Amino acid sequence: MKRIVFLSFTFILALGCYSTRLNPYQVWSSLETPAAFSESELWVFVVLDKNGAIKQRLTLKFADAVAETCASDEWKKVEIVDEHPQRSGSFLGEPAYYLNGAALIVDLSANLCDAGYELKGQLTEVGIHGEHYPVSMFGGEIQGSFYGVPVNDN
Repeated sequence: MKRIVFLSFTFILALGCYSTRLNPYQVWSSLETPAAFSESELWVFVVLDKNGAIKQRLTLKFADAVAETCASDEWKKVEIVDEHPQRSGSFLGEPAYYLNGAALIVDLSANLCDAGYELKGQLTEVGIHGEHYPVSMFGGEIQGSFYGVPVNDN
């Protein structure tokens, strides 16, 4: 009897913890890709730390070419045209991006398995905003936010 009560209690507790709420990435991926995003256009991303201080500035150019990554899905190449400060360290890899609706993921080291660094955000008609964090087989804690806008290179 105690076992039945325990199992019933565990089942009810598990049901109470279950959420049908979609995470932001799922919502963004269900939206149409904004016309503001196009390949071969320059974008400037400003990466902020948890306190809102500027951590890095990246100028990126998105390509239509397929990138080599350890991830499934079709990731494409992104070129880092300029960055300040320069990235460094043993996990310096090749960047790539994945676009799904209005959800954009830029992995700064996409070719390194279980050692990525992602900027994941929502594209809008005026730019992008989101969060960044390391990616490993153990997960990764959010390190801050980022913002980006397309820039005219003419």
